[in-house]
Amino acid sequence: FWTERLTPGAVDAIDATTLVAAIQQEPKVARKTHGHSVGLGNTYYYFMAGTGRVVSVEKNSIGLSLEEGSDHVQVSLEAGNIFGNAVRDGTGLLDVNNFNNSQDFNAVSSEINRRIETDVLPGLREKGVVGVKLRFVGCTEITDESTDLKPLRVVPFIVEKP
Repeated sequence: FWTERLTPGAVDAIDATTLVAAIQQEPKVARKTHGHSVGLGNTYYYFMAGTGRVVSVEKNSIGLSLEEGSDHVQVSLEAGNIFGNAVRDGTGLLDVNNFNNSQDFNAVSSEINRRIETDVLPGLREKGVVGVKLRFVGCTEITDESTDLKPLRVVPFIVEKP
């Protein structure tokens, strides 16, 4: 899944600058146009890619500004332990109906998160220096729009210098 679907699937991610502008203009329209929901409930996901300049480095996150000359954090790349299903569900590449049971479906999420922690985050922490530009691809899970949209907290599965 990682090499044959997830990484190549990055071409389908929405541009982060376009997404942030859409959210600022009208969050409900952005959700309807660019969001991805799985099952019932209010949780939804964005699958995005972009380039930003590192403006803050915290223990478990790297803050990026997508705007040239701004120090405002618009995207926060998760750099600590990864929990949840943001990448599994956010890309829309996996369907729960293709799994025999929910345990197998959840195991996929655990493995994706483990791989991000071991293969992606060490490089993010190394490259994540204030002033450096980074290109990222990842997903964000929105459960509370009042806190999850500003900044977008992204679980990255690709991080590189442009």
